[in-house]
Amino acid sequence: MQASTAMNKQSIVLNLPAQIVKDAETLFPRLDLNALTVMLLEKYLRHQKRKLLAQQYQQYYQTLTDDDRAEEKQTLADFIALENEVNAFIEGEETNGSS
Repeated sequence: MQASTAMNKQSIVLNLPAQIVKDAETLFPRLDLNALTVMLLEKYLRHQKRKLLAQQYQQYYQTLTDDDRAEEKQTLADFIALENEVNAFIEGEETNGSS
């Protein structure tokens, strides 16, 4: 079976094993095979980008001194505390606004 996808005026042709096409059509009977292919490829690419970013962060943190790591940890803790304050304020506003 073949499926072609078009994005940004580029096309590709995929030769898919018949069993994969059959399984896809069984699981997603109303979804166009082209749309499914694009969706799965996008999901895979996002996963790979997150994986690469995690590796880059790990490499970055390995280069930090203990003092730099402690400072980074404190900055993250401050950010989390500020985020919690903002979220509490927003929730309070929503509660007061809906009364």
